[in-house]
Amino acid sequence: MKSLEKNTDRDERIKKIIRKQYLVAILVSLATTSIAVGAGYLIDQWQGTQPIYMLVCLVISGPLAVWFNYGMIKRKLIALNKEIEKPIVEIKP
Repeated sequence: MKSLEKNTDRDERIKKIIRKQYLVAILVSLATTSIAVGAGYLIDQWQGTQPIYMLVCLVISGPLAVWFNYGMIKRKLIALNKEIEKPIVEIKP
C-alpha cells in the first residue's frame, strides 16, 4: 500500500512539474516574439521603412522560440527521468 501512495505522490509531482514547464514555455515564446517584433519595429523606425524588418523578425522569432523551448523542455525531462529512476529506499525496522 505504501508503494501505491508513493507512486501517486510521484505522479502528482510529475504533473506539477510539467504544468510549470508549459507555463515557462509559453512565457519564453511570448518574450522571444515580443523582443523580435520590438527590435524589428525599432529598425523600421530608424530606417524609415515600412514594417519589413518587423515582419522578418516575426518570422525569425518562431524557430527561435521553438529552439529555446526544445532545449529547456529536453533538460527538464532528462532531470525528471533521473528523478523517476531513483530507487525507493525503505528503512526496515
